[in-house]
Amino acid sequence: GHEVSFTAYSMLKSMGWPTSAPSYERLRLCILRLTANAVEIRFDAGSGKRGYGGTLVQEFTFKDESDRQWKVRLNPKLITLFGTDAYTQLDWRQRLKLRSPLAKWLHGFYYTHREPFGYKVETLKGLCGSSAQQLYHFRNGLKKALELLVEQGFLKSWKIDPMTDVVTVVRNARPQGLLGA
Repeated sequence: GHEVSFTAYSMLKSMGWPTSAPSYERLRLCILRLTANAVEIRFDAGSGKRGYGGTLVQEFTFKDESDRQWKVRLNPKLITLFGTDAYTQLDWRQRLKLRSPLAKWLHGFYYTHREPFGYKVETLKGLCGSSAQQLYHFRNGLKKALELLVEQGFLKSWKIDPMTDVVTVVRNARPQGLLGA
């Protein structure tokens, strides 16, 4: 329920958006949608099933003058979603560098695993909702996405066992400053 203040400029920069007039309008419309629409979030936190239904943003104000100071008040009931076993905090700077949708999905997926275990290529294809018609097309895209994750420092290494078609990854340590690191 506390108010969060920021400049629209700083928000646009942190999201990697241009600081043009259309981007300021896009930001305002995005926050408006978060205020106007209800969401439902369900998850199993290990201590039982939990969830939330309602708005994410309770209200917001903005001033489009020289300082472009904005204020957002989040719904105070959201705090129930942020127990230590209820969410994963991603390295957002790292994620913004990923241009491939599959690399972004793998980043989020493997971020939730302290010690990732192997998955068959076909299982990953199904989990990520790939529309690739042939498994070998997905496998080629998967290899490229995994290599991007190595280049960005998220993964140390990866391999696909040619006999079992199981993908195994080794993650780098989480950066300091992230919760759960």
